[in-house]
Order: sequence, then C-alpha cells, then structure tokens
Amino acid sequence: MGTLALALTWKIGRSRLGFSLAAVRENEDAAETAGVDALVTKLRAMALSSFLTALGGTFYAQYFAYIDPTITFGPSVSIGALLPAIVGGAGTVLGPVWARSCSRPSPSSRAMRCAGARAPTSCSTAPSSSS
Repeated sequence: MGTLALALTWKIGRSRLGFSLAAVRENEDAAETAGVDALVTKLRAMALSSFLTALGGTFYAQYFAYIDPTITFGPSVSIGALLPAIVGGAGTVLGPVWARSCSRPSPSSRAMRCAGARAPTSCSTAPSSSS
C-alpha cells in the first residue's frame, strides 16, 4: 500500500493537478490569475488526502482487528505519522520515506539483530537459561 501511495503521489506531482497544487501553494492570487481554480484544486487535494487516509485506516483496522481510541489516536501515533513528513521536508516524495527509514529500524533489521549471538534481552522471547 505504501508503494501504491508513493507511486500515486509521484504521478500526481508531475500531472496538471500537481502543477496546480504547486501554483496555489506558492501564490494563490497568481495561480487564479493564470487560470487555476484554487477552490477546486484545494477540494481535489482534500479528497485525495481523505481517500489515502481512509485507505490506510482501513488496512490498519484489518491488520489489528481491534480499534481502541487510546491506541489509535494517541500521541505516539500522531507523532509517528507527522515526524517523517516534517523531517523529510514538504514538497518532496522520497523525503518522508527516507526520514521514516532513518527514524526507526525496519522489522527485518530488528529480527537480524535479535537472531545474533549477542541479542538484547528485549528481543528474545524464550527465557534465558543460566549455565
């Protein structure tokens, strides 16, 4: 799903809608003068953002099979979602992906680290035996 959203964002950034969004972001009055309908452009951006958010929420609910407001809408979820966008930079497609990959280790690297001889005790699920 992340790849689909990334590809969609990349495609939109190079389309007429993307150029309209950039024009409205930089100077709304100049964009209106150039023939870009700012209201329609903003509504399309809001609809696209809502669609991608709803799609992500749908998969989130299916993955966990339980939604609790304290878990779903807690501060850690909000910060975890906003931090890559802030660190990666506005107006970039790959910036948030890079920031996300740098902010938290991937599950595969965590699994490799836990499989090693000097695995941290927080990763191991089996009780340690003292010999």
